[in-house]
Amino acid sequence: MQEWCVLKVRQSHRCPVILGCTMVAPKLSQRLDPFHLFLAATVFVIFLAASLRYFTGMPRQKPRTLTNTNLRLTHHLHLCTDAPDRNRCRSLLNDGWWIDSKFKNWQPTGCTMQTYNSDAVVKCLGNTHVLYIGDSVIRQQLFGMAEKVDANIVTKGEKHSDRVFTSSSITFEFWWDPFLNASHTIDILNGVAKFRPSLLVLGTGLWYLNYLEGSDGLAAWKSIIDRTVHQISNPTIAADIAATIVLAPVETPKYTLLNSTRRSRLSPSNIEAMNDYLFRYKDEVFIPFAWNRMVEQSPSLTDDGLHFADIIATKQADILLNFKCNDQLPKQAPMGTTCCYTYPQTRWYQNAVFLFFLAWVPLGMYFRSTDDNLSVSAKRFVNRIFPSEPVLVALFTFGLGILYMFYSDRTQIFAKAQKQFNPWEFGPMMLLALIIGLATLKHPKKDPITSDGGFLNREQTDEWKGWMQLVILIYHYWGASSISGIYNPVRILVAAYLFQSGYGHFFFFYKKGDFGVARIVSVLVRLNLLTVALEYATGNDYLSYYFTPLVSFWFLVIWVTMYVANKYNKTKWVLCLKLVVACAITTWLIHYPGVLERVFSTLEIVANVHWNAKEWRFRLALDAYIVYVGMIVAYIYIRLQDLKIGDRTNWPSIKRHSILGAIVVMVWYFWFELTRQDKFVYNAYHPFISWLPIVAFTFLRNATPNIRNTTSRFFVFFGSCSLETFIGQFHMWLAGDTKGLLVLVTPAGWATGLGWWANFVVSSAVFVWVCWGLAWSTAVICDWICGTGGKKRGAVAPAPSALTNGMTHPHSNKHAPGNSEQMIPLVSGAEFSAAVPHLHHPHEIVSDAGGNGAATAVEIVSPRSGKGEVGGDGEGEGGEEVPKEAGSFVERAWADQRVKAVVSVVGLVFEEKGCEVLCDVGRFVREHPLFQSIVVDNIMTIEDIFVRTIFGDTMTNLFVRLPSQQSAFPINTIPLLVVYHPTTHPFATFPVPKPSSSPPSSGRASA
Repeated sequence: MQEWCVLKVRQSHRCPVILGCTMVAPKLSQRLDPFHLFLAATVFVIFLAASLRYFTGMPRQKPRTLTNTNLRLTHHLHLCTDAPDRNRCRSLLNDGWWIDSKFKNWQPTGCTMQTYNSDAVVKCLGNTHVLYIGDSVIRQQLFGMAEKVDANIVTKGEKHSDRVFTSSSITFEFWWDPFLNASHTIDILNGVAKFRPSLLVLGTGLWYLNYLEGSDGLAAWKSIIDRTVHQISNPTIAADIAATIVLAPVETPKYTLLNSTRRSRLSPSNIEAMNDYLFRYKDEVFIPFAWNRMVEQSPSLTDDGLHFADIIATKQADILLNFKCNDQLPKQAPMGTTCCYTYPQTRWYQNAVFLFFLAWVPLGMYFRSTDDNLSVSAKRFVNRIFPSEPVLVALFTFGLGILYMFYSDRTQIFAKAQKQFNPWEFGPMMLLALIIGLATLKHPKKDPITSDGGFLNREQTDEWKGWMQLVILIYHYWGASSISGIYNPVRILVAAYLFQSGYGHFFFFYKKGDFGVARIVSVLVRLNLLTVALEYATGNDYLSYYFTPLVSFWFLVIWVTMYVANKYNKTKWVLCLKLVVACAITTWLIHYPGVLERVFSTLEIVANVHWNAKEWRFRLALDAYIVYVGMIVAYIYIRLQDLKIGDRTNWPSIKRHSILGAIVVMVWYFWFELTRQDKFVYNAYHPFISWLPIVAFTFLRNATPNIRNTTSRFFVFFGSCSLETFIGQFHMWLAGDTKGLLVLVTPAGWATGLGWWANFVVSSAVFVWVCWGLAWSTAVICDWICGTGGKKRGAVAPAPSALTNGMTHPHSNKHAPGNSEQMIPLVSGAEFSAAVPHLHHPHEIVSDAGGNGAATAVEIVSPRSGKGEVGGDGEGEGGEEVPKEAGSFVERAWADQRVKAVVSVVGLVFEEKGCEVLCDVGRFVREHPLFQSIVVDNIMTIEDIFVRTIFGDTMTNLFVRLPSQQSAFPINTIPLLVVYHPTTHPFATFPVPKPSSSPPSSGRASA
């Protein structure tokens, strides 16, 4: 009996980790990997929130208008979430709180409201009549409404008299009737008045208490309220009274400031009894109890205890306008207003996206999971219309992420909240992120000089993207864009992303010269997959996700610049001329009036695309030159490497002066940006100075080998999924297309005080988790779309980060698509032993000429049984004919039907963060008749057998089938063996069957 070494290998979140010599047994837990748990958790959260909203929601208010109830994809969720508060009108009218100290930002429960300006009011109420009837409190609220249209409107006049204002085609009218019993009021309530207002506001109560004694006043008031409610709640009569009717609550005064007469008559008990009585009619009429919440939470804004400052009346008018107008405004992105708002019905292309992810993908997963029970013809049909199961799992993960964002930001399932900048929260959050980043620093394990990763190495740029992304996320969450001193440096961070893009892509094109279509497609698909999917799923505008189109545009500029006359790229003056010409053309395209407008108008005619040329010009102009700076820096670095400037005697002096200059530049920049008048003034300088702090930072970050090779794991993690976090924040951390915040806690009224922080923690955890899943699934889908899954060297790597997606990092030994000519370095036997110290099988390292045990090739076989013997009678199961080279070890194993996969590995690379196995099967594996008879379902090349089976997250989903078999079986249900051939590969010695002839040469050897 021969001995075999069996390695069980899994994919961790960072790199493949060898767990030890053990048997690989099929376990259910292997299928419950983190991404499957992510899928289940996402669905569970959505429906749990929907259920909680149903059971904790307040009784539904009578709708103002009948809504179209035709079937659509999201209707099944609306059944349970819309019953309590279909469009969050109840949330707007009933409750809320101030979230700022200046009483300007009112937060309704569970939704975001709009602050209406004059144009928006006219758009909603133009050419209509607005009528308020009541006492002096109601009159002041009318003034607040009128001042929304005309801030200079004259409000002075006799106290107890009617008022009329006309402004911008809107007539605002007030009738003095504190008892609601005047003849013209009765005519209005009977629907026989001469005009029909678009908005009618009725209010009474205080005069009944002030001028009628005790219980008589309360009883008379109740009688009037009963009569009024009867009229305005009758659908037949109400339609003739006004388009929208609102009954005001009885205002809660500031009792300590009332005069003695009012204080004795307007008792808290009577006013509370009145409002309790009104609350009985909350399901029949619209009563904005939030008006009372406003005055109760701003007691300092009144002089007499009864009439509050104009700022309160203006915000009360905003509540009415949000109630009246939100659902009438155009339903288009950005959908930052969610109070009293019904989201538009999904269109056919949105339904198509959802059906693809919810029907076609699960159907494919079902057929793939039942492949054993299908006939040969059925399997062939399944193979034609469905990708492999790993791709289907990635599609399903990706689809659920898209659906989660749709339900979060295009339905009322989850509540939304408004942003409010608070320096005492913003600052500590920045500090906390910095502390975590510093606490997770990873120092170089070896001598930083001998193991130097190089200038702007991959770990460093991932870290750079990571901490920048965290700053941008916190900046967006706290709405810090209004603070010029914060806005300006964040503009530098966006420019730094583009600098990295220019640097990395130039480096690749200059060094590799790969300008093929495959290269373009792989980068653009990786950058745009999530954005395009969201564009169709949410009905949003492509340019609204400005980062993706911005990076895509500049990538194409870089590609065109490097592709044109590319054979002269190594000629210095030609390259410089191309950069100057490209810069001149893009500057003309951006700044010359009418160019973008003509392009966008053409797109509108041809493709019905409606893009905002003014907004896009602003985005392009802000960073019009930083990409070229990145390209120039890359070229300078390459030239300095060629000149070996580091070996010159004056290099230490140059280095010291460069560091000193970088420090001076950084100090100057912050002085400059903080001393500008506002962010609009700063924006004029930004395109010309943004490169200064960025280049200075790169100098400082790479000042010494130890500094440039020390990175933060926390920041690197966010850098690895920076694209997903940047795009995903639009809909599942923020809300309303970044205009608000997503609230996951239920009920939404908890999202204040400590509840706000609880929601922040929960929503942040879910956000990061979903983005991590999207990064993984996007990488797999991109490989499938671009057909690069079998061409990439090495294991299935973590998802690429935002800007270096699909490109080889200048200072990494990883391979990029299309870079097949690059050799894979081999590891010494000593390094292998250090990497896998848990291997207890006796072996000895055979040194090469250089004194190191060198691994030149390893054969990985997967026998059907656990037996160590390999032999046979020369004929395989099912009577297959044995290949002619039947004397070799591999062929004899194949003949005995114990071998289900044979992969020749020519290189192992071990990195400090773990280990990564790189394989290249070569021409032998592709063309040898032994492998022609293996059927691999939906795998591009034989390399994928090794990569995806042993080191991929989806190893349970790969199936290999022999031609004579009627069913496929997963590779991981049998042991995976690593067999070393000491006779031909002097790497390690194990007792293995001695082949009768030399085994087939590896791909590297044949090459």
